[in-house]
Amino acid sequence: DSGDDTQGTGDDTQGTGDDSKTPTPMKFKNLNLEKNKANIGGAVFNSSYTDIISSKFKNNTAASGGAIYNVGIMTITESSEFLNNTAEAGGAIYNAGILTVDKTKFNSNAGGIGGAIYNTYELKVTDSQFTNTNKVVNLHGGAIINNGGALEVSNSTFDSNLVKYYGGAIYNISGSIYGNR
Repeated sequence: DSGDDTQGTGDDTQGTGDDSKTPTPMKFKNLNLEKNKANIGGAVFNSSYTDIISSKFKNNTAASGGAIYNVGIMTITESSEFLNNTAEAGGAIYNAGILTVDKTKFNSNAGGIGGAIYNTYELKVTDSQFTNTNKVVNLHGGAIINNGGALEVSNSTFDSNLVKYYGGAIYNISGSIYGNR
């Protein structure tokens, strides 16, 4: 062996295996996504690495994830808003990936389960507001439903959320919940 690694067996000069680099996220900033419809993810379906900054989602509809369906890595921040989005599961967001929600408002979203967010994997919510998910269609989890995932909530407000059965603000079917304040 001459030490030359042009065959891609160690040194990654040929791009053949170094997966240690973090991908650059796709960024959406100051977008208005309104009246979009799909079966899954009314406005956005994410299976990659995405940042949503200062954007508004209004009147979007889907069977799962009225505005967003996430199976990738996503951050939603800087005064983003979700208003009047609807779905059977996750009125605003269905999360089956890694989702961080920071400084975001959810108002009047409706889902049969999970008025604002339906979580099955990893969800962290900070400094956010969940209000007025008082639609009769919400059966469980007026703001958030956690079904087998890890949910962490801090410094957030849940006000005037109403469901027919379980968890006016948060319903934990299974999984872990951590929170403060």
